[in-house]
Amino acid sequence: MRPLGQKSAGYEAVEIHAAHGYLINQFLCAGTNKRSDEYGGTFENRIRLLLEILREIKAGANITVGVRISASSWLKGRLGGRGERKTSA
Repeated sequence: MRPLGQKSAGYEAVEIHAAHGYLINQFLCAGTNKRSDEYGGTFENRIRLLLEILREIKAGANITVGVRISASSWLKGRLGGRGERKTSA
């Protein structure tokens, strides 16, 4: 199985939809992520899935990757709450 076909299909970029309550957003938001494993709890743990996805995409193809995230989840314990350090891939 080929890892990614976006470049061969003529795409110049891809976007990961990690907003609006979709699966990745549910991992990012402390208000919905109640996991007690390496994907829950701290901000660094909650962004782990997204960072793993980004690394796999970038390892498979030299392509621009955008990530759509919600600016606010309107939930207690929201993504990027006070005191949380921002991390980039």
